[in-house]
This record gives sequence, structure tokens and C-alpha cells, in this order.
Amino acid sequence: MLHSPLSRRLWALRTAAGLLLLGSLLGGCGTKEDPDDNDSGSSNTATVRVVNATTQRTAVDLLIDEQLRETAIARDAASATYRVSASSHTIALTNSSGTTLTDVSTTTYTAGSSTTLVAWTGDNNTVKYLSLNDLEAAPASGRTKLRVFHAARDAGTLDVHLTPATETLGDAPLLGNVTPGNGSTGFSTVNAGSHRLRVLRAGSVLDSDVRLDTTLTLPSAGVAALVITPSSGGVLTHALLLQPDKAVTALTNKQARVRVVSALPSNQAVTASFNSTTLPLLGSSPAVGGYTLVPAGTSAPQLTVSGTTLTTEPWTAAAGSDNTLFVWGTVAAAQLKVFSDDNRLPTSASASRIRLLHGLGDVVAELGLDVAGSRATNASQGAFSAVAQVSAATDTTVSVTQPTTATSVYQLTGKTLDAGAVYSVFLLGDSRQTTGNGLLSTVVKER
Repeated sequence: MLHSPLSRRLWALRTAAGLLLLGSLLGGCGTKEDPDDNDSGSSNTATVRVVNATTQRTAVDLLIDEQLRETAIARDAASATYRVSASSHTIALTNSSGTTLTDVSTTTYTAGSSTTLVAWTGDNNTVKYLSLNDLEAAPASGRTKLRVFHAARDAGTLDVHLTPATETLGDAPLLGNVTPGNGSTGFSTVNAGSHRLRVLRAGSVLDSDVRLDTTLTLPSAGVAALVITPSSGGVLTHALLLQPDKAVTALTNKQARVRVVSALPSNQAVTASFNSTTLPLLGSSPAVGGYTLVPAGTSAPQLTVSGTTLTTEPWTAAAGSDNTLFVWGTVAAAQLKVFSDDNRLPTSASASRIRLLHGLGDVVAELGLDVAGSRATNASQGAFSAVAQVSAATDTTVSVTQPTTATSVYQLTGKTLDAGAVYSVFLLGDSRQTTGNGLLSTVVKER
């Protein structure tokens, strides 16, 4: 957190910055002088810019040596380039309320150096910085020096494949088993030109495990960094292509993940498709389908219940998102709700995340989800609860009750909640029925 004197100083600086920086906030364009440097044109200076690859949903502000230099740096964009004295400097980002996003980069910049700092979000929402040397020597014509870095913490361990556009996936990625916060050691030299970039769950070449599938062009006799970045859903990824003295190229995912969950009465067949992609069949409701990759964008979901087509409204599957098409109500008046699913990993590696979908048609009251006897979250009828972060545990109890009456609706003892995992508790159908006969009560490990 910012200390009070600094907060007051920032308030005044923000007001001034809106005027001083007007017209000069094009990411990566132009060089601004350090006001503390009295010899900015000499060999005793260095240059630095910052790329915002954090998970912040709002733009961030840049502080150099606790002085506000730039406001509203958007996600996937770079700050202006700043000339600073050849010495030690602190770099920090703040959110719109002025709170510092930890950590703070303290770096000694040598005379004549040029650096790009990539800010990304690690464990416990801590902002970390990857330092790239913008003066890396260029390779021969027809080749590119490429560095790969994994900044998508929520996506887990990944393989990065870089191939010609028509080449099928093989078992030999460009970079394999890359954990968040890691990447290639220095730069590798690869062919320049157009490539197909595919990022997959580590160890897999299955289409269902593709996290990003896009194309990129690498410059001849150039230097580039490929930074894998997080998505809103947590499982899929985006990427950034960074080149010295150039604006950031955002490689946005063109896909989303969608599934169908049905809380309709027993023995109703539900089929669905979205953006011309057929989703896995639900054998018989109530049921939970698996996620399927679909083209991102706007479309009206196509749904049928026991042969009857439902009328649906257009809906947008955001690029990189996870989504649930939830069918509930009665057969004669089936309804569709669409939820954006937060399948991001726990912020702590020793925790789990868990949520509840209340799909019981006969229980109008709100339901509470308890883990190890403590209330984690609440869900209203026909909706997901907020996602709760809880301590990972073995042999614990997961239970659902009606908070107003303390009536138990569901209880599962001896459950293990793995560290770093995400769970959903589904209560679907009619609580007066038995499981498998009009009632589905289950805990699904999403990842």
C-alpha cells in the first residue's frame, strides 16, 4: 500500500500528469526524459519502457522512483520509453485508486542500455517483472532471435509449439513443460516469416488441450519476445509479441470454451451448439457436459430439449473465456441462462477454489455451501455462487444447507480438495428424488 505522504503527492501528480502527458501516451512511441537527469543526451543515460501484461482489468499507472510518469496504460500495451540516468531506479505500477501493485522492480541501468520490463501477475496477485534487453544483437537475414516467457499463471504448465501453418502437432514442442514465470534461457534463433503458434497443456497434442492457436510473423534479422498471457477464464491463454522500439502486437485467442449443464427433470435429452460447433451430447438430464472449444464471438445458442427447439437470444462468448449454458425449469417452459465461469487457479498454491450451482427446481430458497463446517459461499436458485478460496484439505466435509432453516440438502464426507484445484458443486433437478433418478448431486474438479 502507498504511504499517506506518497498518496497525497500522487493525488497532485495525477492531476498534473493528465496535462503533461496529453498527446504523448502512445505505447512504445517516443522517448521522455528523466526530469532528474541533467545530462539526458549523454552516454550516462539508459532507456526503459514497461509493458502491462498483468491481470488487472483496468489500466495501470506508472511510477519511476515514486514519481508518477504515465497514467492509464492499458492491458497488452506499452508505456512510452523513458530516458533515465545510468543508476538504480525503482519501477512500480498502481491501479486506478493509487494502490501499488506489488512487487516493485529495483534495477541498476547501465549507461547506453535499453530495457523493456514486462509486468505480469504471479502467485498471490503479486506483480513481477521480466527484463528484456532491447539491444540484443540481431541474427542473420532470414532468421529471428526469439525468447519465450510464460506469464499466464492460471493456465498451469504449458508446451509451446511453433510450426509452419499446415504442419500437424508433434511431440517435440519448441519449448516444453514451461511453468509460469519461466521460459527459454535467453534467445533461440528460428526462421523468420509466418508461423503457427499453438500453446497446449504440457505433454498433450490433443485438440481439446489447445490453449491458444494463432499465427504470427517473425521479423527477418530481428529480435522478438513471445509472452504467453492470461485469459479471463483461466484455462485458455493469449500472447504478446514484443520487438524493440515497436508497439506491442497482441495475439488474442480466437476461441472460447463452452459447456452445457441441464437441471431439467429426468430423461430429457438436451442437444446444443454454438457458433456452428456442436457441444457434447448430454445423455439424459440432469447432467453436466464437458467444455468444448468454440469460435469466440456473438451467436444465438442452438438448443433442443427432447426434440423441441428453444428460442434463445444472441450471446457473446468472449475470447479466452469459459462459459456454461445452463438449461433449467420445466420441460414445457425450459429456460436458458449463460454464465461466464471463473476457472482461474487459487491465488495461493496451498489453497483450493470452490463454487455452487443451485439448480434444484423444488428449492426456491438460497443455498449455502460449507467446507469443513464453515460457510464458503451462497447461491440463489438458478445461479452459480461466487467462487470461494478455501484451504486445501484431505478427508474434509462439503455440505449444502438452506441458511434460513439450516436444513441439510447435500453432504459429502471424506472429500479431498487438492491444492491448486478448482471445484464446482452441482445440485441439479429435484431434491425430493434420488440421485440418478431426477437428482444430480456431484462435485466436479474443473481443473
